[in-house]
Amino acid sequence: MPITYKPEIGSLSEVPNGSWQSLVDQSATVADQEYLVGFDSTDFERGMRLASGNRLYVDNSGLYNVQFALQFHNTGGGGNTAFAHIWFKVNGTAVPETGMRQSVTSNSAYQVASRDFFLTLVSGDYLQLAWSTNHTGIQLYHENASGIIPVVPSAVLTLQQVG
Repeated sequence: MPITYKPEIGSLSEVPNGSWQSLVDQSATVADQEYLVGFDSTDFERGMRLASGNRLYVDNSGLYNVQFALQFHNTGGGGNTAFAHIWFKVNGTAVPETGMRQSVTSNSAYQVASRDFFLTLVSGDYLQLAWSTNHTGIQLYHENASGIIPVVPSAVLTLQQVG
């Protein structure tokens, strides 16, 4: 659901920022391959934009704070050795030292992976979030709203220029 933005502090009213979500499941059909996290819901964007479903373009050069959360689900199998890797890409190239590994074992089937990074981006750069898994039973999982529980997005990413 899009956010209504009401600037309260004049100097912050023009800060480039954005927030995107995925409201669908995303699967890995082949183990140990790179997959790009797709986003199909834009909550808010200013000074940046989503294109091609997975590219977040920035209009301004500077330092950016980027945060993500991915809802993993192991649909079965893999035992204690099932995991996923996640990393950032800028202009199609993996960003060094942004990788992480998340266990998604069959006895702990739902796991949320999240991170917070500072990245220097140049006007026109695009950012992507990539993932890979060693077990095709692992997916990015969303859940529809039910009763008092709101939608559970499979992926959420926020981006804000901080310098």
